[in-house]
Order: sequence, then structure tokens, then C-alpha cells
Amino acid sequence: METTTLDLWPTSIDIDKLPDITTPISILKEQASLLGQKTKNIVEAEVKSTDAGNGRISVSFNLVAPALNKYRYQLFQITHHGIELYPVGLSFSNRSYTANSPEQFIEHLKKILADEKTKSVIQSLIAQSRS
Repeated sequence: METTTLDLWPTSIDIDKLPDITTPISILKEQASLLGQKTKNIVEAEVKSTDAGNGRISVSFNLVAPALNKYRYQLFQITHHGIELYPVGLSFSNRSYTANSPEQFIEHLKKILADEKTKSVIQSLIAQSRS
């Protein structure tokens, strides 16, 4: 006797039918990869997620200098509430931003990556790595 499986799950959660969603972490990972390319891997970046407690997820964007015994410098941090992608908070150099959409997140991230402090840290890591 053959039995059939009764599937009560909605088809909207089928992985092949889900819409592409731009997550803050995917944006950060893309930027991390691009930094390595731009600096010929003298300075790389890593994206690390941790449980921040109270249902929050914290993600650190760290600069890494492989030639300096993999020295890590936390450039900024983002936090969002559990599985909700937005709003997301960004903390950078004693400044805080809130993004309510991928577009706002990208705008804030663009400011952080172009900031003089960011450029200065990267230049310092490159100079020390070449010593």
C-alpha cells in the first residue's frame, strides 16, 4: 500500500519561488570582497554576526591586515532586531544612523565607507603592512 505525503505548507515558502531580498549582511559581504580587490588583499574585510541579546543580531565590519598577524579593526557595527532586516542601526565613530530600507542602508554605508576616518585607517593599515 502506497501512502502519499500531505504537504500543508504554502508554496510561497518554496525556496525556488522566494523573491530575491537584499539583506544588510549581503551588502556588507559584497563591500568586504570589493575592499580586498581594491587593496590587492593588503587590507581585507570580514563580516561577523553575533547574538547581541534581547533578540537582536549584531554584525561587525572588520578591517583585517593579513601581514600584521591578521590584525583586526572594527570599522563599524550594525544591529537589527532578530529576523527583521529593517530597521537596522549603524554605529560608526561615535555616530549612529538608522536605515528603514535597503536604499537608506546603502546611503548610510556609502557615507561611512567614504569617511575620512575610514580612508585614514585603511591607509595606515596599508603603510604598516608594507613596512
